[in-house]
Amino acid sequence: MANEELSYMERMEKLYVLKETQQLLLQKLGELKENNEPHDSVEDDLRKIEQEIDLYTGGIPAEEAQGLINESLINPATLMEGE
Repeated sequence: MANEELSYMERMEKLYVLKETQQLLLQKLGELKENNEPHDSVEDDLRKIEQEIDLYTGGIPAEEAQGLINESLINPATLMEGE
């Protein structure tokens, strides 16, 4: 489903889930690296999540996406200004 077809709240929900999943995977990646275990699949999943976040944020860097999500949930105009 293209993100143009999604409502504003659906986009925000998807971004929130992606960012939470990204945080969990980053924690897991740290644990795997610390224990010298293979972590290629986790890094691959993180790349895919970043690509999907880019689709929903219009290319805003992933580091800024969390701030966008929090601000835009309070004030939808924050997200609409960039479009």
